[in-house]
Amino acid sequence: MRRGVLLAYPPLFGVLNFLLYEFLYRPQGNSPELAVAGLAFFAALGWSALIFKRDEPLSGWRRLYVVVTIAAPPLLALLFPGMKITLYPHGLIYLLILLGMAMLCLYLRLASRKSKSAPAR
Repeated sequence: MRRGVLLAYPPLFGVLNFLLYEFLYRPQGNSPELAVAGLAFFAALGWSALIFKRDEPLSGWRRLYVVVTIAAPPLLALLFPGMKITLYPHGLIYLLILLGMAMLCLYLRLASRKSKSAPAR
């Protein structure tokens, strides 16, 4: 039971961010704001998958969450052209999500190296 709850944390965090965006901005139908809400979901999913249980190597469900975060937004833009996804704002948000994930990976790697090399007190 505990493992299932732990694996469900990143998608639940993503859904919470999506619903919060929906509540605050109330996008209508096929508006561009709905695409931004989807990007908020994917950002929360990927970042929480990277941060959650960061001491363990990235494998299994966590790796799947990161792959979905990277691959899903461009695929959704290609499969649903009626969503009014434009390159400038939505592409920039997507690139910032990827940049944030890369910087987060770098930070976590450097922090783990520093904690391993620090002398024990």
